[in-house]
Amino acid sequence: MAGATIFAVYTDGKGNVTVSPRDGTGHFEPLHSSSKTVTLLAGSKADATSVVANFKYRADEPLLQVQSHSSPFIGSWKEGPAFNTTDLAQTLDHHDDHSIYTLDLVSANVGVSQNPFLGASAAQLVGQPQGGAELDIALGKRLLKAHGTLMGVAWLIVYPAGAILMRLRWGGVWAHVFIQLVGTSMVIAAFAIGYTFSGMYGIRFNNTHTLFGASIFGLILVQPFLGIAHHLLYRREGKGTLFGLLHCWYGRAIIILAAVNGGLGLQMARNSRGGEIAWGVVAGVALLAYLGASVYSVKGNKMQKKVKDKDDEVRGGEGN
Repeated sequence: MAGATIFAVYTDGKGNVTVSPRDGTGHFEPLHSSSKTVTLLAGSKADATSVVANFKYRADEPLLQVQSHSSPFIGSWKEGPAFNTTDLAQTLDHHDDHSIYTLDLVSANVGVSQNPFLGASAAQLVGQPQGGAELDIALGKRLLKAHGTLMGVAWLIVYPAGAILMRLRWGGVWAHVFIQLVGTSMVIAAFAIGYTFSGMYGIRFNNTHTLFGASIFGLILVQPFLGIAHHLLYRREGKGTLFGLLHCWYGRAIIILAAVNGGLGLQMARNSRGGEIAWGVVAGVALLAYLGASVYSVKGNKMQKKVKDKDDEVRGGEGN
């Protein structure tokens, strides 16, 4: 929950609650923020059946859009022994589960300065909530899985495979073009899914993974045009071109950046340690395979050059 403002609520041991404002920094325990002030209001309580926290917080975060009709919220909880403390810096364990939803903050405007949680109107609002729409968590998980799978296959398998075929000169240039077009189509689809998912969960372009990913997406769309420019010049001049050199090194750099960003995405999605290791292993295998193909290609070119030189010498001798 990087970038989130978090309110940790737990029992104070005196029949009431403690509300600790904290800053979300990612997949780490959120720590108490002394720069944020929460005022506990009347009506808060903690008993054997319920925990109620009524509090006032004056928001100054630029990402919190108080005029939004669908502001993203995340709720999480942990079962276990009560804390029974007023310590705002109480250590928190990892939550058991969570819920993601949106709230209509425009409808939440009470228009009064006194405690809105007291009185008959407050009881009606609590009994019949009008301001939220819970997101389809199952849909979100499917979107997240599809995004990660498409990106992983494209960057770690398809793109390297197309580059390796070109180095080994298997299938010719059109096999390379076809495979890289498949990879680019997968990246475009995965980006669209990620864009939709990040908008649903309020994490679009407010964290390293999505910002870095959008930049990489823009960069990869330039790559085909470098290849086309090289191909046209090569057909006309019959030798290597600057565009060809740029096309090769530009593509290699983007694949490396994408592999790094994929790791950031796994951390953001709180993937298992095994999943992160698997990502690194596949990326390493792809890199080694490409390096092996490059070495083989260089040796093959040298061998062809030696054969050509010998043929030229033989022809020259025959001419004499």
